[in-house]
Amino acid sequence: MFHIDSETGLVLKVASYKTPDDRLAKIPLWIWTADAFETIEGHPVVTRCTSLSPASDRDVERWTQFTTESINFNKSYPAAQFTPKIMAGVNIIDSDGNLIIDDKGNPGGDPRRP
Repeated sequence: MFHIDSETGLVLKVASYKTPDDRLAKIPLWIWTADAFETIEGHPVVTRCTSLSPASDRDVERWTQFTTESINFNKSYPAAQFTPKIMAGVNIIDSDGNLIIDDKGNPGGDPRRP
């Protein structure tokens, strides 16, 4: 179940339930809640949130709080940051192109064939 802020479109709360009966009885597996948000570089952003997981016996709860320390939008990154380094001896299976690519970047056979 999602709760969304109509003005910003931010998700304010999410609750997950194991079964429809649990939802009707309001017994969640976990709940995520946005505790604080602000506008950063023109974008609404959740800056602090809490995840709550009730214990199965309902006596103990586990919660974790997360805080956004920094965020950048439209930042430039060097292409090398997003270029994977293929280790020697590792082949890549390209399921879209139906190719096996070796560690030197050479296309090989069809991965669908043994």
